[in-house]
Amino acid sequence: MEGWRAKNHEDVSQIIENLQKQLNEIVKQKGSLTDCAVLRVSQELDRYIVERQRMLLESRKGRILLRSPYRKNPG
Repeated sequence: MEGWRAKNHEDVSQIIENLQKQLNEIVKQKGSLTDCAVLRVSQELDRYIVERQRMLLESRKGRILLRSPYRKNPG
């Protein structure tokens, strides 16, 4: 599943925005939330939302570690 991961937060955000638009259009066309095409796009959207959340958590962890009072100062 690693192959679908985007390079950065902006990429993921753009993909999410595009998938949301695509999902809205498919729902309008199909008239059903349980259509296979709707479910497929919804699941892909879910993966990217989780990916964005993972990226946010990792970036926050990095900032917290940099400010940590327990971090040893070099030199």
